[in-house]
Amino acid sequence: MKYTSLGRIVGVESVVYGVLCLGLWLVPVFDRLHVESAAAISFVAFFLAGLRTISPAGSTFSKSLVRQFSWLALPLGLMTLSAVWAPNCDYFRGLGFFILFAPISVVFSVSLASLLKDRVARPALWLVLIGVGIAVFSPMFDIGLHPQFYTYNHVFGGILGPIYDVELVVRPGLFVFRGLTLLWSLLFLCLLKRRTVWALVLVLSIGSVYVWSGPLGINTPSRYLKGSFSGVATTDHFEVFFDEESLSESSLARLLDEHEFRYAELTRKLGVEPSSRVVSYVYPDVEARARMTGARYTSVAPVWLADPQVHVTMDSFYGVFAHELAHVFSREFGLPVIRASTSIGLVEGLAVALEPPDGRPTPHELVAAYERSTKGDSVWTVGLRVTESLSALGFWGGRGAVSYTTTGSFVHFLLEEYGADAFREAYRAGSFSDAYQKSVGELAQEWQNMLLHLTVDHPDAGSRAARQFSILSLFETTCPHYTPPDVRAALRAARLTEEGRHEEARAQLGQLIEGDPAFEMLTLLRAEISLEGDHLPDAARYLSSRPDSIRNSREWLLSGHYAAITRNEKEASASFAEVQELLSRSAHRSRAAVAARLLLLGQPGTIEILARPGPLSDRIESLEALRLTAEFSPDESRAFNYVLGSAYFESDRFEAALPLIESVLIARKDAPDSSNLDYATFLAMQSAYGLRDLPRADAFASAVAVLYADDPAMSELINNWKERITWRNR
Repeated sequence: MKYTSLGRIVGVESVVYGVLCLGLWLVPVFDRLHVESAAAISFVAFFLAGLRTISPAGSTFSKSLVRQFSWLALPLGLMTLSAVWAPNCDYFRGLGFFILFAPISVVFSVSLASLLKDRVARPALWLVLIGVGIAVFSPMFDIGLHPQFYTYNHVFGGILGPIYDVELVVRPGLFVFRGLTLLWSLLFLCLLKRRTVWALVLVLSIGSVYVWSGPLGINTPSRYLKGSFSGVATTDHFEVFFDEESLSESSLARLLDEHEFRYAELTRKLGVEPSSRVVSYVYPDVEARARMTGARYTSVAPVWLADPQVHVTMDSFYGVFAHELAHVFSREFGLPVIRASTSIGLVEGLAVALEPPDGRPTPHELVAAYERSTKGDSVWTVGLRVTESLSALGFWGGRGAVSYTTTGSFVHFLLEEYGADAFREAYRAGSFSDAYQKSVGELAQEWQNMLLHLTVDHPDAGSRAARQFSILSLFETTCPHYTPPDVRAALRAARLTEEGRHEEARAQLGQLIEGDPAFEMLTLLRAEISLEGDHLPDAARYLSSRPDSIRNSREWLLSGHYAAITRNEKEASASFAEVQELLSRSAHRSRAAVAARLLLLGQPGTIEILARPGPLSDRIESLEALRLTAEFSPDESRAFNYVLGSAYFESDRFEAALPLIESVLIARKDAPDSSNLDYATFLAMQSAYGLRDLPRADAFASAVAVLYADDPAMSELINNWKERITWRNR
C-alpha cells in the first residue's frame, strides 16, 4: 500500500497527535490535561492544521476547519486517558485551558493558511516562518521588554506566570487576548474574500486593543504599571512605587531605610553596584501583583529588563527584598543581554548566600544538619547535589528548598574562601576552572569538607532542614497547580478573620467543617475566633476533643487563652507553660509573648484582647481603652506595657512603642523573674533606630548583645543591626 493511501486511512493528524501525547505522557506536569499540555498541543495544532490546509489534499477554509476541529478530539481523549496513571485533580479547569487554547489556535492557523495559500508563493514556508516568529518573538517582546511574567500567544495560547507559583493566575487579559486571536482570524478571512471595508474595521479594532493593552490586561507596559500605584518615593538609589493606603509615614521611612541599607551592604560585599537607579515595586498584597504581573506568590527581579527592578509584596518585603536585590546587583557582572549567568544555580545561590541574618539556621547549618541526620544515605549527597543544581535542568528538576539551600551554602563558601572577584568571573563565564583554577568537583569537595567540620549551633537546624527538604517539587506533586476548593475557602475564611469579620468567618468555617470534619486546621481556627461572648462553648468543645498528648503549641495557646478568659488561672498557667516547652529556644519573640501572658493571668480582659485574631489596629485600640480603666500590679503593668509596646512596634509607631518598652527594661532590674521579656531590649533597639535616635539604638544594641551572647544566630542578627546603626551614622 502506498504511503498516500495509508495517510488517507490513518490520517497524518492521528500520527502526529498520537506521538505528541505519548511524549507528553513521559514528562511530569505535561502528562495530564492542564495548561502546560494545552499549550504544547496548541503549538503543534497550529502548524499541523495550517500545513494540512495548504497541502494539495487541503480543501476550503470551512472544510479544513471542521476537519481540524474534529481531530482535536484525539489529543483531548489521550490526555484525558492519562488521568488513569497521572491523577488530575483539576481536570475541568484543564479542559477549559484546552478549549481556550487549541481550537482558537486552529482557527487562527487555518484562516492564515487559507490567505497565504491564495496570495503567496511557497505558503507552507511562510506559515512556518510566521508561526515560529509569533511563538518566539511575542514572548520575547512581552517578558523580555516588560515587567510581567506572563505571555499570551496566538500560536500556543500562553504562559500564565512563574513556574514557582503553585496556584495559577488566570487573568481577564487571557480571554481578551484569545478574542484578539479570533479578530486576527476574521481579518485574514476578510482579506481572503476582499472585504475591504470590514478589513479596515477589523484593523482599527485590533489596533485599539493593542493601544489599550495595559487596561485590557494583555500586556503590562512599565508606564502603565507605575501609574497603577498611588505612591512613589525617590531615594539616592531607588525609585519606590507603593500603595499609600497600606503604609503610614513611619512605615514608609522604615521601608526606604531597608532599601538603602541593603544596597550599601551588597555594594560592600560584591564590590559593584547597579549602573542606574533601581525601580522597586512594593505591591499591597499578592493579588495585586498577580493582577498586574502574573506572579502571585513568587517575588521576582527580572534582570534582563533595561531598568534594574524588583517586585515584592508588602507582607513579605523584609523577608525577600535582600534576596531580590542581590539579583539586581548580579546584573553588573552577568552575560550581555540576559544580564545573568548561564548557571541557574549560581544565579539563585548568590541571592541566597547574600540574604541577611534573620535568627533562623543558615544555609550551611541546614545542609550540614540534614546530611548528618541521613548519615550520607540520602538520595542526594551534598557534593553531588550542588553540582547537579548548577545546571538549569538539575536546579528546576530538583526540590526547590534543596536546590536553593545547597547552592546558597556553596556560593557562600566560595565568597568566604576566595572572595567576590573570583566569583564574579565564574558567574559571568560559567566556568570554575578559569576563575578558581579548580574544577567544580574539587570546589564541591572543599565545601563538603567544611560542612563536615561545621559546628551546628542552631537548635532548629535539624527539624527545619527535614521539613524544608521534604517539600515536593512541582514535578513530584500529585496534582500540580491545584488548590482544593476547601483550602481556598479556608484561606478566604482566614482573610476574613484577619480583617476582624469574625461572624462571616465563623459561618464559612462552619460550612466547611460540616463537609470535612477531619480538617483539623479549620476547627482550630474556628475555635480561636470563638474566644469571646456567647461563642466560648465552641472553643471548649474543640479543646475537649484534643487530648493533651497530641496538642501542638497553637492548641496549648488556645487552651491557655480559654482558661484565662474563664478565670481558671491554674489551668491557664499550666497551658502557657506547655507552650513554652514546645517552642524552640530560638523563638525569642514568641517566648516573650507567652511570658507576658503568664504575668497577665489576673487580667482576663487583656488576655481576651490578645487572643482575638483580627487587625492589629483593633487590638491596639482595645488595649488603649483597657489601659485607661484597668488596675495593674507591678508585674501586670510590666507585661501589659510589653504587649502594648510590641503592638505599637508592629504598626511602626515607634514614638509610642519606645517609652512603654523602656519601662519594661527599667522594671526588669527589680524583677529578675521576667528574664523571658529580654526580647524587649531588641525591640527597644529597633524602635530607637526607627526614631533615628542612634546613640540610644547603639546603647540598646550593646545591651542586647550581652543578653544573647550565648545565641550565635541572635548574635549575628544583632551584629547586622550594629552595622546598620554605624551605616546610618555615616
